[in-house]
Amino acid sequence: MAGAALSDVLIIAAVGLGLGAMLMASQQLFMALKWLGVCYLAWLGIQLWRSAPQALGAQQVQAGSRRAEVFRRSFSVAMTNPKVLLFFTAFLPQFVDPAQPVLIQYATLALVTAVVEVLVMGLYAAGGVQAAKFLTASGMRRLNQCCGAAMLALVGFLALYRRS
Repeated sequence: MAGAALSDVLIIAAVGLGLGAMLMASQQLFMALKWLGVCYLAWLGIQLWRSAPQALGAQQVQAGSRRAEVFRRSFSVAMTNPKVLLFFTAFLPQFVDPAQPVLIQYATLALVTAVVEVLVMGLYAAGGVQAAKFLTASGMRRLNQCCGAAMLALVGFLALYRRS
């Protein structure tokens, strides 16, 4: 959750500094970011598909190296998604009053976005913990493969995405 929330804060900061407008204006920059995201998601999808099922005990969640790895993955996926930058570029400026200090407004929008995202992901995580109690090793393998396939399908959609 922290990786995704931090990426949103950084992306909103980039929008406030004009990077979103630059991405919208530059086809080459957009394509570079798009293909970076495609490659990274494909790698993650393949890794997930091939991963062995693991027990969902509290000892795994407590491991510091595991937390760092999950943070890095979450942050990387969110930062390499050009649609997030384009969304914030199109959505946020309508809530910014140019007559007022822009930095404070973007900081407020970033904070509110991060808090809402963490709350929503927390609800998903709580539901996932409850659902995980019912999964066997073979069920976890199928879940990993379904999630890996979903990521690879997203790779296909992202690869085929054309902005108008």
